[in-house]
Amino acid sequence: MLSSYYLSQQKKGKNTEKQQLEYRKFLIDRIKVTNSERFESSAERINFRITLMRANLSAGLKGSKKSTSVVSKLENEIEKYPSSDTKLIDVSSNLKKESKRCQQRINELSSEISSLNRKINIAKEEEKNNK
Repeated sequence: MLSSYYLSQQKKGKNTEKQQLEYRKFLIDRIKVTNSERFESSAERINFRITLMRANLSAGLKGSKKSTSVVSKLENEIEKYPSSDTKLIDVSSNLKKESKRCQQRINELSSEISSLNRKINIAKEEEKNNK
């Protein structure tokens, strides 16, 4: 049977790894929320300004043939929202996958730590009985 000291050292290593993964998962989840909100509000602000520019140009250049051309060009500059931007969707998907991977490993480590706790208790009892 393994010594309680050896098992305690294994448990210590698993606890350290678990804490690091919990912190990593926390940071990833925070990035997911923060970036989603930031990109959404940025797109809204940009689109609001483009809409204002289009309205001002239309009003300022009424009757001019160039005004419709300029206004239609501005329409092409409308920002995509994060939910429709494929690059941002990929980033979001990768962050979700990494968060899920971290959570799965955290769950595995929790099980391993519980198992080590049982083994430590058994080893301590055996060590006590052998003295």
